[in-house]
Amino acid sequence: MVFGGRLQRSPTLRICGDAVPLVAQHWVLGVVLDRGLSLQAHLTTACDKALKMIYRIALVAKRQFGIRPSSLHVIYSGVFLGELCYASGAWAHRLIQNKRLASKVSGAQRKALCRLYGLYTTVSAAAAQVATAVLPVDLVAKKLAASFFLKRGEEDRARALVPGLEHGLETFVWGLWEDYWRTNDRDTIARLFFPTVELRRRSVPGRPGIHDRARPLQCETANLVLTPHRSLRMSKSTDREACHL
Repeated sequence: MVFGGRLQRSPTLRICGDAVPLVAQHWVLGVVLDRGLSLQAHLTTACDKALKMIYRIALVAKRQFGIRPSSLHVIYSGVFLGELCYASGAWAHRLIQNKRLASKVSGAQRKALCRLYGLYTTVSAAAAQVATAVLPVDLVAKKLAASFFLKRGEEDRARALVPGLEHGLETFVWGLWEDYWRTNDRDTIARLFFPTVELRRRSVPGRPGIHDRARPLQCETANLVLTPHRSLRMSKSTDREACHL
């Protein structure tokens, strides 16, 4: 039962003689519901649990153990995304309505990528996503929720999350990321090395782009050859405007 407005006192409810207490949060099938149904408590809890799991795994998956980037991506997808994006159909729409929640999940993703892939902690979320060729977590949640709604035949709810379904769900989501990266004015240095998302995706082994297989590519803007490497470190400092591969 949900009560609206401000209550002068806690209501007393009894079912079959048993009192039902009023609580600020309650777990329902793995989703934390708060009084305002904002789902902010759920995302906060999910981000904290996902990061704790990543931090524990990162103690084992250090680079000296020879963990390949492809294996790190499997760990990231199975652990971080599996924990954070659970029941995304219930809360993905909140990422559109509340930008703070979208920033919260993006910040958690940045911390996870920095810990797993050895990025500098000064790198932005957008640059970390492109450098590791990992889809932004808010787009992952929207894609999973839209796919769930399509399977249930609820196309209207899917279009509310992903408007361009006629172009294909996968293609449209990656196109959204491409458009955001091209119009991002904050990560100008990172864009010198990775002018487009598609260019970076095709240079990472095991994660080919939409059109081509992975292969070394020539980056004309930065005059670099992007080839698969074991680790990547980036810095936003102007004194070290370089990408150490």
